[in-house]
Amino acid sequence: MKAFAIGLVTLILVFGLTARPGAAQVVHRWSFDVDARDSVGTADGTLLGGAVVPGGRVELDGIGAYVELPIGGTIAGLTNATFETWVTWDIFQDPWSRVFDFGSSTTVNMFLTPRNGRLDEGPATDTLRFAITGTGVGGEQQINSPNQFPVGAETHVAVTIDADNDIGRLYVNGNLVATRLALTLSPADLGNTTNNWLGRSPYADPYFDGSISEFRIYETALSGDDIATSFQLGPDQLVPEPSAVALASVGLWFVVVGSRRYRRSPLNRSSRYGESVRQKVPDTFFVPS
Repeated sequence: MKAFAIGLVTLILVFGLTARPGAAQVVHRWSFDVDARDSVGTADGTLLGGAVVPGGRVELDGIGAYVELPIGGTIAGLTNATFETWVTWDIFQDPWSRVFDFGSSTTVNMFLTPRNGRLDEGPATDTLRFAITGTGVGGEQQINSPNQFPVGAETHVAVTIDADNDIGRLYVNGNLVATRLALTLSPADLGNTTNNWLGRSPYADPYFDGSISEFRIYETALSGDDIATSFQLGPDQLVPEPSAVALASVGLWFVVVGSRRYRRSPLNRSSRYGESVRQKVPDTFFVPS
């Protein structure tokens, strides 16, 4: 607090700092500018089966091309998580091709497919699905979109796992398309996974036919606002992160000595990612003489 005496009037400036947890943290990021290097962590990927990076994306031919990511240790440590990608599906393939599949076998894995081939938990077949299991197909916990996945257009997809509240969410182009309650499995339940692939399934399913221009893994479940902001920013820019100690409020107070009047200016806001929110604080207070 800083006080300045001006005659009989004291001007007091109060700056309130509120500590809060740091913002969402990206732990791995693959942008495929020239290869499959990880620009945030140390999990540089390997291009296999004819996968190529012509610049700004990895091209997967649907025949045998895929990317291998050395992220088993990361998966083993993730409870809350977000998996985010910008992906283009070139053709409407047979079911079960994979945008990603992280696991160790057909029994233990989690995956994202642009086209499921069974109704299972629904609400529709031939639509986008995320699933996670530690006991095979029969133990899958799924998040299913009601809509078919776009073909021939770059599409933003995000899967969030809120292990603290057992909720999974699926987003397409910044919009929430499906929510799964009672999602009791998290990536950590899969252990240190050995088969961590973009574009390949552990089954005899089709390889993914299309391209991926960005893939990210976060160690937290991003909020809906974060997902929408990330979609608007596009694959080349990360959502800005506020500092761990954020300026939560700034107040300008005037106290007139000998008076009962105690006034606060309307300059009182909290902000997150640049959004200002005006607090509901009365302009004038009265205190005892």
